[in-house]
Amino acid sequence: MGTMRVLFATDGSASARNARDLVRSLAWPDGTTIQVLQVLPPLGALVDFGGPGRREAIEATARAALHELSAPLRRNGLVVDERLVRGAGVADLIVTEARKSNADLVVVGSRGHGTFATILLGSVGAAVTDHAPCPVLVARRPRLDRVVFAEDGSESAFEARRLLTKWPMFHGLQVRVVSVAHVTRPYQSGITATVFEGARQAEADIVTETRAAHERLAKESAEQLRLAGVLAQAELRQGDAAVEIVAAAAHSDADLVVVGSRGRSGVTRAVLGSVARNVLHHAHCSVLIARPSTAVRIEDAASTSATAH
Repeated sequence: MGTMRVLFATDGSASARNARDLVRSLAWPDGTTIQVLQVLPPLGALVDFGGPGRREAIEATARAALHELSAPLRRNGLVVDERLVRGAGVADLIVTEARKSNADLVVVGSRGHGTFATILLGSVGAAVTDHAPCPVLVARRPRLDRVVFAEDGSESAFEARRLLTKWPMFHGLQVRVVSVAHVTRPYQSGITATVFEGARQAEADIVTETRAAHERLAKESAEQLRLAGVLAQAELRQGDAAVEIVAAAAHSDADLVVVGSRGRSGVTRAVLGSVARNVLHHAHCSVLIARPSTAVRIEDAASTSATAH
């Protein structure tokens, strides 16, 4: 594939350094540009706090810290660009920069998982994943060896699979393709035993059919990944999709979950579907949120570059 444009948004925290280490460990195509972005408070807030001198001192400190954070990313074949922007609405500014730079990927850190992470992600991280024009990688681990890919047959999952096949960072990795069969149990209250027994039999038939469909989906998806050089194996699970995806990641000690931004039942909208959001908030590992049509844009750019040469 052609070069990539990566936007790494940092706040200088320990989680940002963790994300930096993950970015540093990945195999990027030669010529890839990594823009390291930090958002500073608006001018007015700094002037009120200590005047222009204080503002300049804070900005100089921020630039030095940004340079120190970015230094380990510099290596042959990569272009590292440091950028400070100033303003309110951190998430909006990150999304705006992603659009301006035509980013292929946005990387942000995460300070944990569960309820506390929900609060943190609610203000910045989740807003970025909701509105970014490209995939978003929420980094929780500094490495990438084992991957869980949530396959549900949706357009978003299709694009996620394309990323797994096109981006060189995934080649040679172990990828577990997880497809979750979810079947709603019949409601018993208020119906006769005969009717309920019929409903139970119908449910059993649906479960069998649904499990078979998801097993086939996982196997076919894993085969497509293997043909592209990814070490993939299929896994069928049954239950709540987000719960089972998180459990599969924990069971395999995955470093990353790759999930589409919305499933087959999701309406067309900017914000994340419930499965993607729950996985993002509860997974102990990094999470890559893929959006429809993004991979097509990357592949087209690569094809154009190849044709030009």
